[in-house]
Amino acid sequence: MRTTEEGAPGSPHHHSPHHKPPHQSASNASSKASEVHPSSGPSGSSAAEAAVAAAVANLTTTFATVSGHAGSSTFDGPNECYSLSPNGSRTELNLVAYTCPLEDAAVGGNDTSVLVHRTGSYSESATLFFGTGEQAVYHLFSKHTHRQFSYASMATMLVIYFFMACWSAGTYISSGLVVPMLLIGGLYGRMVGCLFVDMFGVQTHKYWAWMDPGAFALLGSVSFFGGVTRLTMSLTVIMVEITNDIHQLLLIMITIMVAKWTGDFLSHPLYHALLEFKCIPFLKSEPTLIKSDGSVLNLDLFTAQDAMTKPVRTVNMFASVHSICKVLLGCTHCGFPIVKSLGPKLENTFCGEITRLELRNLMTR
Repeated sequence: MRTTEEGAPGSPHHHSPHHKPPHQSASNASSKASEVHPSSGPSGSSAAEAAVAAAVANLTTTFATVSGHAGSSTFDGPNECYSLSPNGSRTELNLVAYTCPLEDAAVGGNDTSVLVHRTGSYSESATLFFGTGEQAVYHLFSKHTHRQFSYASMATMLVIYFFMACWSAGTYISSGLVVPMLLIGGLYGRMVGCLFVDMFGVQTHKYWAWMDPGAFALLGSVSFFGGVTRLTMSLTVIMVEITNDIHQLLLIMITIMVAKWTGDFLSHPLYHALLEFKCIPFLKSEPTLIKSDGSVLNLDLFTAQDAMTKPVRTVNMFASVHSICKVLLGCTHCGFPIVKSLGPKLENTFCGEITRLELRNLMTR
């Protein structure tokens, strides 16, 4: 459970109209607005209450629709809450309170937005567990939320989700592999980012803004995804499109290459392991052959004559049935080269190839 008390003019707790604040309605918002301005006169207080109530009513209508439209108006705002302290960590709006008390009070606004003061707490574990994997990844990738999740909640989610993902990956259940890999990597990546924040604090300078748990969660997902699948260029394009952050391109590429080299040194990819688990034939990258004595024979060092027998059994282009039967009965080869005499010094010139089955079919006609 994480306690939060955020929002104020100057460092406003600006709620995006795309997400409905919990326990908030147009009726109780107007009453809380009157408590915020107790010193106003009768007419001024009524006008302020009416303005805030109207804005909250429009905002509540916006929350009720998925697209975020209220009549002919559209509202756009950041999906985050600002802390009262100058260097404090922000929090997202769509956190899960579960059984924790969380209350939002309107303190001002206009026709397009409402300033809300949020007090209470939210459940970190419920935010990660009570939702889809995509939603959990979205929370982990969120930036400027340095202290939104603690080590305990992320470690609990990592242990439980890792073993459940390993169990479901080898079954015939269509549970997917992409989102679990992103989530597992994002969990330990964000834990590393939180460790940097605990050591050096919340950094706001532009040269140290990279020290963000959300950015570390992205690199953690990339490292786990690349180490498991050994994808390189395609994974780079996928992650850049997911995050829409071209500034992380170089870090993503370096992380993928290090993860791939480490994975190749330790084991083979996950998909290769699944092929072996299901006994599906799979050709290796190198044409090798293991001999009876255990030695490895590289087939790249051999030519065609090393795999053929001598003398070569050939079939003349104009051959009799007797000669063809003699060739078929005299060996067990599956194919024969077709030769033709093109002159005194061009005897037995190779013209093509014919299989044993084709010769048998010709003879039975």
